[in-house]
Amino acid sequence: MMKYDDINLGDIVVTTLCDSGEIMVGHVVAKEEYEAGKVVCVKFGFEKKPYRVWVEDYLAEKEPDRAVHNSHEIIRVVGNIYSDSDKDTTATFPVEPETVDVYLSEEHTPIAFREAVIDLMNSGIDDSEAAKRIISETPITLEVAYSLGRGLFAVDSEAVASLGYDLFDPCTGGHVIVQEEEA
Repeated sequence: MMKYDDINLGDIVVTTLCDSGEIMVGHVVAKEEYEAGKVVCVKFGFEKKPYRVWVEDYLAEKEPDRAVHNSHEIIRVVGNIYSDSDKDTTATFPVEPETVDVYLSEEHTPIAFREAVIDLMNSGIDDSEAAKRIISETPITLEVAYSLGRGLFAVDSEAVASLGYDLFDPCTGGHVIVQEEEA
């Protein structure tokens, strides 16, 4: 478990959901101290309210039966949204893209599948069964990049083509560098 003093406002943190083990990434929006312990408030994506993550629970040490049940545990800090060093990243998309094709399905990727069907229907297809068939049969091409020291990520190649320099590295929050020519 990370220590309270090792976490700063704006830190991009990797957390795990204690019950399911699901990994989530968010950023620290507040730090609070209480008689019972110390809390870091982490905001995930577009959630309206931040989650309180107890990083030092005094009750757990003194009175284990009154210990706070955490929904998240902070695993590590991967950057800071306010740090100048994270404004650019070493992640690059090469001129000749490295790609993978992903097929969405109701069984294996139900949330992405549902959203893609809704998106397709919003663009003019009225038949939901036809939209489902089109989504399940059409691969989505993703361009992969590696953020040095942080990990692999992928972005829809249509987004890379249309957004170019406005892409952000999900590992650091910094801008992705799109190579203009082969290195």
